[in-house]
Amino acid sequence: MVPSVDSFQELVARCEVNAREHDIMYNNTKTECMVILPKNSKLVDSFTYLGHVLSSDSQDDLDVKKRLNKITALEIIPLGATTA
Repeated sequence: MVPSVDSFQELVARCEVNAREHDIMYNNTKTECMVILPKNSKLVDSFTYLGHVLSSDSQDDLDVKKRLNKITALEIIPLGATTA
């Protein structure tokens, strides 16, 4: 158990070093992770950070869809055309 994300990252890094030093391979299909949220926190599948949609499945489908929606919502005016 670790108290924070930073601690978890440090633990994983140490495990990777130990595995290399001792020629150990980890089985990712047996690896489990549990998150215990502090009170007044909520767990979400995605959120926007600095204009990019980040999702829990590490896919960029939501971000691409958001950007395509913005592009199609713009009125495209050809170069050299005048607007009324």
